[in-house]
Amino acid sequence: EIGDPRMDPGVHRYDQRTLSERIGAGEAPLDMEENTMLAVFDRLVQLEIGWQDRYMLSQTVYTCLYIMDLERTRKNPVLHAYCHGVHVTCRYLLQSIYDARVCSDEDVSVSTPGLHITDIHDDDMIETISYLDSALGDLSCKEVLYRLKFRKLMVTLLMGILNANSRDDIKTILNICKEIQSIIEELTPVGDDVIAPGFAPTLHEADIGPVPIKELKLRPTKEAWGIWKEFVEIVRNTCQWICKVDTWQDLRQGLDMFASQDAHGFVRSMMYRMLMHPRSNPESWVPWSPNIAMIVKEILSV
Repeated sequence: EIGDPRMDPGVHRYDQRTLSERIGAGEAPLDMEENTMLAVFDRLVQLEIGWQDRYMLSQTVYTCLYIMDLERTRKNPVLHAYCHGVHVTCRYLLQSIYDARVCSDEDVSVSTPGLHITDIHDDDMIETISYLDSALGDLSCKEVLYRLKFRKLMVTLLMGILNANSRDDIKTILNICKEIQSIIEELTPVGDDVIAPGFAPTLHEADIGPVPIKELKLRPTKEAWGIWKEFVEIVRNTCQWICKVDTWQDLRQGLDMFASQDAHGFVRSMMYRMLMHPRSNPESWVPWSPNIAMIVKEILSV
């Protein structure tokens, strides 16, 4: 109804300050203690899982003032490296969704009002890995170390999936998955009561517009890390059956099984990109067929 704040933008009041104004007000300090930095890192993990739970990136990851101004974070190399890793991960997954087109709106939200997210390239991922390598050099806090290692391995995993060109490449991906899961088991999630600076839930509200959006409800930090572990397990299991494919029939049966498990929309998109990645000699990797692209898309579009 007219006058209802949920529908009428004329009476919908929110914090209209710009990114610069919020940063200028001290809402995103760069000098912080390790526990505070860990809270920032784990809040980003919660927001990433929020995106996987079908909220918009404008509601979740990109409400982080640090990610919205990555250049500024160079003054804090550890924060800069971690935020770069999150940003690259989101760009990769979003591009996978766009390129594969095997997901529906019910799987994941690709709407990005207020954001300009560019395509991802190998150079972007290599640059991010170099930032993470550099930041890892002088760390004494093992919890910060675990999180940076997780980010480095995750970016390495995504780049490996994008460029997989042989069974040996797939075996490397399997090893990376094991390392990621091991790190998640080792780290201690930050308590949900710890306040993390640098987040502005209403930052993009003006760009989202007057259409009512689903209220953001984040999962507890421990559960969010567990979902990342499950995500990697799905990738690992999928790569395992791809390694065992010897015939076209094997590939078809494996894809049918994968689709029947209602696998994560991101993973379906990543697998499509991996299977369809151009190769100099595709017959040496998986059984090929002239109409494989059409068949793979048909099976994965569930």
